Amino acid sequence: MKFRHNALKEILRNKFGDSIAEFGPALFVILMFLFFPMLNMVSIGVSYGLGMVLNYNQVHEAALLPSADALSSSGPIKKSIPEQWQAGMGQFAKLSGSPVTNIAYRDGTTGLGSGAGQSDTTDKIVKVQTTITCNPFLPIPLPIANIPGVNGPMTFTLVSEALMENPDNAGSTVAIAADDDTKPPIAPFRPPVVGPSDDDTKPPIPPITRRPPWFWGFFGGLGGCNAR
Repeated sequence: MKFRHNALKEILRNKFGDSIAEFGPALFVILMFLFFPMLNMVSIGVSYGLGMVLNYNQVHEAALLPSADALSSSGPIKKSIPEQWQAGMGQFAKLSGSPVTNIAYRDGTTGLGSGAGQSDTTDKIVKVQTTITCNPFLPIPLPIANIPGVNGPMTFTLVSEALMENPDNAGSTVAIAADDDTKPPIAPFRPPVVGPSDDDTKPPIPPITRRPPWFWGFFGGLGGCNAR
């Protein structure tokens, strides 16, 4: 009986010992290749959303300011707004350096003048490009490869456009635009001049006269007889 008890004890000890020995490597694989990468990807998504907030604020302000103030390196678009953003919600983005902002202008649609003697007006569109470089929330030491967002920085280029409130604020700045921006503006709609057609020059059609029905004379004759 004692021999059987010792054998059973040794079997149970080996079984639980193997489980404890496998727990460490399994936990390492789960943390290094699943949990921490997912945590970094979530943080990169949050950084992207915060960068979009910065870009929206910049393009909204650029649509109200003259081009000289918007293009200035010490102006509100390139300095004041990014600094306020970095002091606030930008702290959660883990930036690598400061945001880089580029501004360009292009022509929009051309409209007709509203009064006599007024020339056509062309809308102006401002395009703001914001570039930010974000570091992962928890850098993972993977010597195999440098994966952006997991164990290396990731760069986002955010672009948005807005219609200028005052087209004169754009000045004479010429934008370096993409292929779609170099297309000529859409021509204004002009109603066609309608001339008289062949149908309008023909004489009017005379009215149609109908003959009375055949029984009209019969009842008319009866009426005449009664009158006699």
